Amino acid sequence: YYTEPTPGNANGSGYAGITAQPRFLTKPGIYEGRIAIELSAGEGETIRYTTDCTTPTTNSPVYSGPIEVSKNTVVRAAAFKDGYLSGFNVTGTFLFKEDGVNHSLPIVTLVTDPDNLWNSKTGIYATGDKFDPDAPTYGDVLTSATYYQPKFLSEEARDAWERAAAFSVFDEAGREVFNQNVDIRIAGSFGRGRAQKGFNITARSEYGSNRMAYKFFDNRDFTEYKSLVLRA
Repeated sequence: YYTEPTPGNANGSGYAGITAQPRFLTKPGIYEGRIAIELSAGEGETIRYTTDCTTPTTNSPVYSGPIEVSKNTVVRAAAFKDGYLSGFNVTGTFLFKEDGVNHSLPIVTLVTDPDNLWNSKTGIYATGDKFDPDAPTYGDVLTSATYYQPKFLSEEARDAWERAAAFSVFDEAGREVFNQNVDIRIAGSFGRGRAQKGFNITARSEYGSNRMAYKFFDNRDFTEYKSLVLRA
């Protein structure tokens, strides 16, 4: 396996395989009281994980046993093995009634590396260093913000402003009923200036599947979707 294609030229250094995506033995969901989060990986593979929403790397802590938590926690994990490429990471969101999550409605979570949202130059949710809240018009305020820059680009160029994320849905009983790695992009035009912004969510084959196989809407017949909009 190779990280870069080299058509017409010699192959570079290759890898013997790709590690499996780790699995949560403790199901993400809404809990009461302290729990211990357990994960598993393929034979000979080492799990590394984060709890700050960043993507796991070879420098992240090694999973060596259950992770005990009692407040809202996101665990992101990936498997590593010498001579192998690291496969897809997995994200588990664990929510707690004692930490303010006690709703009668379904819950959606989006998890992404914080820089994907807040980096001043490339964060899709960021106001940025050139933001001018005192500009003469609302339109001028928008155009000074980092989050508005993709609106000036072609559709193809806007793809560079998509960011990898984990998208999960929890039902009214607090059970996770859907989880998939996706791309996210800020939705709308003038609505980007609001404090709470919408998101376009798109399934991509580069993360495993180019469809989201779930019946998100009870009043529609569709059982899979290419994209969704989370409205603010």
